[in-house]
Amino acid sequence: MKFILFLAFFIFTAVSSIAAMGWEEILQTAMENNPALRTAENSLKSAEYALKSSYSPFMPRVSASASRGLTHDRSSAGLSAGISLFSGGANISSLGKSRISYQREKENYRRTLSNTVYNLKTAYAGLLRAVEEVSLSEEIYSRREENYRIVELRYEAGREDRGAYLRADADLARARMNLSSAKRDLELSILNLLKEMGLEERRTIDIEGTLDIESLPSEPEIEKLVKETPEYIIRTLGIESALYDRRISRSGFLPDISVSASRSYDIDGFDFTPAGDWSAGISFSVPIFTGFRNKYNLKSSDIAIMTAKEQKRGAEMDIFYNIKSAFSSLENARERIAVQEKYFRASRERAEIAREKYLNGLISYQDWNTIENDYVGALGTMLGARHALFTAAAAWERVLGEY
Repeated sequence: MKFILFLAFFIFTAVSSIAAMGWEEILQTAMENNPALRTAENSLKSAEYALKSSYSPFMPRVSASASRGLTHDRSSAGLSAGISLFSGGANISSLGKSRISYQREKENYRRTLSNTVYNLKTAYAGLLRAVEEVSLSEEIYSRREENYRIVELRYEAGREDRGAYLRADADLARARMNLSSAKRDLELSILNLLKEMGLEERRTIDIEGTLDIESLPSEPEIEKLVKETPEYIIRTLGIESALYDRRISRSGFLPDISVSASRSYDIDGFDFTPAGDWSAGISFSVPIFTGFRNKYNLKSSDIAIMTAKEQKRGAEMDIFYNIKSAFSSLENARERIAVQEKYFRASRERAEIAREKYLNGLISYQDWNTIENDYVGALGTMLGARHALFTAAAAWERVLGEY
């Protein structure tokens, strides 16, 4: 019995000690589990290995061989080594292109990370809003229920008409419906956040945080910010990669020089007898005619360079517009919430005054209901404005490639 009580106490303590997840914990979980991020990490690692592989042409090649005759009992072995001295510049250019590819993958990873964090912040903000929506819907339902009781009492006392009574009942039913809808939206918001975190299990989570923004950026230097975005850097690297491709194409017109050495052995049991001296040599080859392949490859690489430059020019214009648009949206959201706060305070004050006037018979139900609806709408609009500012700030960071 004591053991059962201890076990129950332990389980209760373990469950109650689970803390709500804050933003940093949510972000860390996503960094470890989000599929898009893990895919981008794998691509970055693959590019890193490809870069390391590009150094191999500059290292000596060593190989061993062995053979045994089928018609006579004789075995032999050989050892050979060689190294390329000059390959028309293709090896050096391939190494440079691999470095560019690795840098591009790093920028692609930065863009993927920024997009993932934006989606995560949007889901996080959606859940924060859903939680507040439930609380707000409960407050509105309670208020509508109280209003309904007031109208019901006045109707039963003959001081209010049936139309007002039925309208109050309808407002209460809508508030009940909105509350049920808010609870369902909360469940979906939880699933969405779990999805963005990369968690497959379906469970309820508690989060902490608010939709309030601590600081917002001032007027940006857009020209400077454009050049710091992943898209601009990727397009710039694309031109450099195309230039390396052109150098590789030009190497087809240049000679290839390498040196090699080898030695053979006759094998008798465990005895290795040299079958002659070391042989060494230098190889020199130059292409004379390749069916115009090298010529057309060079022309193709020239076009690729022009294409990369145009892509960069187009991307620069798009990035400039996107940054300007994101900052404009952020400014609009900031100004909107400042104005909405004034409307909210005013509608709340009017609602309290109107209720007192209605109870004292100083205004009609229609006037009171209009003011009450204005206040209820202001509650939702204020929450929407806070959510819009939060997501606009997240979108601003995303367009810059930040997180």
